[in-house]
Amino acid sequence: MRPLRPLPSGSRARATRRLVLTALAVLAAIVPMAAARAGAPEEAEPRPRFSLRGKPLPECSSFLITEFGLYYLVNRNGSLSERRDTFATFDLGYMRNIDRANAAGVVLHLGGDNRRTGLGAGVRYRRWLGRRTSLNVTLGGDIVGVSDESGTGDLAGFSAWGEVGLTVDDMASLVLRAQDWNARRMDYRVFPAQDEGSDMTSHLGLKVGGPGGIFATAVLIVAGVAAVSSF
Repeated sequence: MRPLRPLPSGSRARATRRLVLTALAVLAAIVPMAAARAGAPEEAEPRPRFSLRGKPLPECSSFLITEFGLYYLVNRNGSLSERRDTFATFDLGYMRNIDRANAAGVVLHLGGDNRRTGLGAGVRYRRWLGRRTSLNVTLGGDIVGVSDESGTGDLAGFSAWGEVGLTVDDMASLVLRAQDWNARRMDYRVFPAQDEGSDMTSHLGLKVGGPGGIFATAVLIVAGVAAVSSF
């Protein structure tokens, strides 16, 4: 085997120059790409936003409450006016997620049957049991009116109420409701107004929220406008 002949000094210089130029070209291509990657901001998670349906963090930060409820009377005893088996409610409100497990908010409330009507507000706490289920506790108060079919005057007063409900997908809720009706007889012939005492009612019912609640809201607004325009 013949020994390798050394390259002439001129050939060695040209080979070294080519090697250095090749390395510089590779570095010139790599360094800007690395710098661009290092300087580019990392993709952040999308910020939670307002939603028409309730969802826990991080899916939404706050959400709308639109609920229509229909209840059936559980307790039968009572002294304040004749009772009705069914009772309807409507709630419109806003809630905000405090963290991944808790939310709080306020609701405007309308409820009644063909004898009693209450309008007021309440505060609501929600405990997220999972992504699709939650437990809701609502406490509120209404200014109420109770019609009296005997013709001796209507009743009016303040009513405190509370609800506990289990909600699925923010679209359907099984709700237990209690309300303490306090009223005074509003008769212009009697002064001061006569205190008729209080009456506690308990109802078990179903609430529809989300798209169903929005639809019920629209129907209620149309019915209200129609009722007002008929006068």
